[in-house]
Amino acid sequence: MNQEPRDFGGAARRCPVCVSPSRGVAPIPARHPLRTCPRCGHRFALATEVELEALYSSAYDGFRDDALFERGVRSLFAEHILPRAKESCTLLDVGCGNGTVLRVASSLGIAARGIDFSHAAVELCVSRGLDAEVLNFATHDFETQFDFVTFWDVLEHLVAPSDFIRSAARALKPGGWLVVKVPHHRTLSVAIAAAVPRLAPALLSTPAHLQFFTEASLERLLQPHFEAIQWVPLQRGMRTQTAAHSLRKRVARGVVDAVLSASGDGNLLAIARRKRDAETRS
Repeated sequence: MNQEPRDFGGAARRCPVCVSPSRGVAPIPARHPLRTCPRCGHRFALATEVELEALYSSAYDGFRDDALFERGVRSLFAEHILPRAKESCTLLDVGCGNGTVLRVASSLGIAARGIDFSHAAVELCVSRGLDAEVLNFATHDFETQFDFVTFWDVLEHLVAPSDFIRSAARALKPGGWLVVKVPHHRTLSVAIAAAVPRLAPALLSTPAHLQFFTEASLERLLQPHFEAIQWVPLQRGMRTQTAAHSLRKRVARGVVDAVLSASGDGNLLAIARRKRDAETRS
């Protein structure tokens, strides 16, 4: 049987997308067990709240300035956000990190606001003259609604991503747009991580990443509140990799890159319009 730590309760084992009972991917004990949903096919991992709270210090990768990532964000704004933008457009970036999305949006004349649960992230953004604050997005009610809400590499970190999707619908004006970017993990990388649990951090970024979306499972997560879902093609590497100085690390990275390439892993980016009759109550 799949042996799981005691503090993973039954509710945590339900599928975060469709709330159906899930099952272990492989009968191998692992610190962060991988699970799959027989009903919708979504895959996810388990981790404790204590582990998750310790992950996001000022050294977290999302806080690094990255020219490659900024170019990708600017391209997305030019091709997909500005054509949908109205005059006096407003944007809320959830999980604002170092403020790259806020900076790009502001430079294009969009009134951008950022929120993050990380005090380190918000302090960095504020020091750069950006509008950001520490808030719990899942429970906060905003006084005004936004034209756009953006999630850049956010949903994969969450134990309950459906809470953020519901909150996004609540924070958006009727007909407003949600932009969601997440990693895309196909079958091979998850299967190898399940068979060799010590490879899961390298292949799946566990426990920082808990949700392993496919196009089908992300669409299912969005559908109760959003419509007109558009998929935007993205390259696999949107962020610059940190240098691997030792031979051992370079070899390990080469092996991981080969597995991810063979698996067809990459990124998913969806743009979806809030339904005018979307149910936004908790």
